[in-house]
Amino acid sequence: PGPRSRSEPLWSAVPPLLLAAAVLVLGVYVPQPLSDFLHRAALAVGAE
Repeated sequence: PGPRSRSEPLWSAVPPLLLAAAVLVLGVYVPQPLSDFLHRAALAVGAE
């Protein structure tokens, strides 16, 4: 009766993979509403 190694379930890798996919997609294509929001936020903190 030695220590048994318990591997993580495969589905536990899904959230990080979804986050990585979202970061990749937003790095390539920024939707117009998100772009407008980021522009307004930058203006609100003093960007020109």
